[in-house]
Amino acid sequence: MRSDINSLLSLACFTLRKWRSNCPELLADLPSEFKEVDNSDLFISPSERPKALGLHWNTSTDTFHVCTPSLDYTEVPTKCQLASAVGKTFDIMGWYSPVTVLIKILLQRVWKYKIGWDEPLSSDLLPVWEKWSKDLHLITEHPVARRYCRNNCTVFAAFGAVVYVRLLHEDTTVSINLITSKTKVAPLNENTIPCLELCGALLLAYLLYQTAKDLNIHTANIFAWCDSTTILGWLNMSSTRSKTT
Repeated sequence: MRSDINSLLSLACFTLRKWRSNCPELLADLPSEFKEVDNSDLFISPSERPKALGLHWNTSTDTFHVCTPSLDYTEVPTKCQLASAVGKTFDIMGWYSPVTVLIKILLQRVWKYKIGWDEPLSSDLLPVWEKWSKDLHLITEHPVARRYCRNNCTVFAAFGAVVYVRLLHEDTTVSINLITSKTKVAPLNENTIPCLELCGALLLAYLLYQTAKDLNIHTANIFAWCDSTTILGWLNMSSTRSKTT
């Protein structure tokens, strides 16, 4: 691909420079003036690394990093500055949504209080902002792998079920403990992910039944959870409409 691109652009007398790759072999025979940098370890912080589609890419580890903006304000931030902070953290894939959503919630509360654009945050909202802005830099310590699987990787190799017991004690405290789990390797013949998830739901039903029988737990106290809306829809269908899989 590198050769094809260079050959095509050379027809118009264009020469590609600043080559960068997670594959050392691709860069091995390139002159140094055509490379962006010889050693990615020269970059001390994620913010100094070159970007790929707005994300900082560490080619040595083949990981993406989201860099956080500087939110050091000498005075109490205003509603305008708060809104600006929402858009400054570039996380287009939503990898750090549990973090970024907190500032969106805070901005919503600011709107609810009808604070003007140039007015500072109220005293009850300020601690929330201070903690969030102080901890925001921690997301740079958690890179995201660019590549999901390696060679000869099976995306869905097995399925399983886990059973927990939740106990409410007399002092109103709650404890949750793992009881048992069971796994099965996916069949070698081709199966869709929903079909394998349905097998997982069936495995969980068997496991719950046996566990409840052994521990003498009433069925009214048993809850089976599945995060697949497709499977939940299938299970709620009439048996006459269900297909054998």
